[in-house]
Amino acid sequence: MKHTPMAMILLLGILALWGTEPRSASSEQRDVEIVEVDIQYEPGEVRITRGQPIRIINQDPFFHMTRISRLEEDGTEGPGVFGPHVELPDTNVEVRLTEPGHYKLRCLIHDGMTAIVQVIG
Repeated sequence: MKHTPMAMILLLGILALWGTEPRSASSEQRDVEIVEVDIQYEPGEVRITRGQPIRIINQDPFFHMTRISRLEEDGTEGPGVFGPHVELPDTNVEVRLTEPGHYKLRCLIHDGMTAIVQVIG
């Protein structure tokens, strides 16, 4: 019975760790950056996992107005899922897309300024 306190401490330690998952650098969802620069989104195409943060960063000296729409199977733009949102110079906004599929970012101010996001998983 002398070992009862030590066994109890060990048991409590095991119970405290039960259900926790080790976190590795690969399991963390890092922000994916899409930069607004020279009237374009860079990169023009990204692939992310469901819910992974996308940070849209405006590095242009003027504002942009981003809208994100889900793309239909035929490639046409479907319903908007974000925006329109105004990004002032030197500001950023975080977006999370939670449904798998293809999405189109479009600046409503600058015609032709688009990017594609593929959400997997």
